[in-house]
Amino acid sequence: MTDRIPMAPHDFGDRCDALAYKWGLSLTSGDRTIKRNAAVGGNPNSVHLLQGMARDYVPDNPANAADVMGDARRLGLWSVYHDKGSGKHLHFQAIPPLSS
Repeated sequence: MTDRIPMAPHDFGDRCDALAYKWGLSLTSGDRTIKRNAAVGGNPNSVHLLQGMARDYVPDNPANAADVMGDARRLGLWSVYHDKGSGKHLHFQAIPPLSS
């Protein structure tokens, strides 16, 4: 995905909910305050600071992470499976970062 066409927060939420239901994902982070974002080592420009536009999940079966990310891409979401200090998790957002 190379474009940065935003989607409405409810569309993003619906797509994340569908992935969570299909793949057995547990939500670990969504909206964050500036204070919470700093406490978890989040980027000061994190999309988590934009209401409803980024979510982190832990998969019940980590072996499925690549398949989950493929589904996310087909739904128009940007995703990464990484460990940013809070443990290995899937991160979804409505638009790709500027650097991707």
